[in-house]
Amino acid sequence: MSLSRDKVEAVLSNNNFDNVICRALESRPGELAKYICALANKAGGYILIGAEKDNGSYKLTGFYLTSNIENIMKAAYGKLSHEVKCQYGSFLLFDRNIFVIRVEQSDDLVLAEGTQYPAVRVHIRGRISDKSCW
Repeated sequence: MSLSRDKVEAVLSNNNFDNVICRALESRPGELAKYICALANKAGGYILIGAEKDNGSYKLTGFYLTSNIENIMKAAYGKLSHEVKCQYGSFLLFDRNIFVIRVEQSDDLVLAEGTQYPAVRVHIRGRISDKSCW
């Protein structure tokens, strides 16, 4: 499945934050590898760079990459223990540029630089809830 503008718009309009990691600004391969690892070990999902979660909806802050994204993604993939299927691209939405990575669930346990970054279990008012690490 390729990453399309329509699919990105659907994720943004859905306001469903399950399996979505938002970062206003992030292009460090090591950090991207951790996010990819966490989503691949869960059910897959999206990484939105240039977006934030804000009161039940997404706020697009914009993101302008000054480095070669192919090199950044290649370096991030190099930090993973297994191949993870991802699609990525930049999209201009609502006059803001965002970078989106779609991560597919992996059949194998994926490590980033030798460490597992899965979803964590969080205690909230006496109950246990699965939440993203970030």
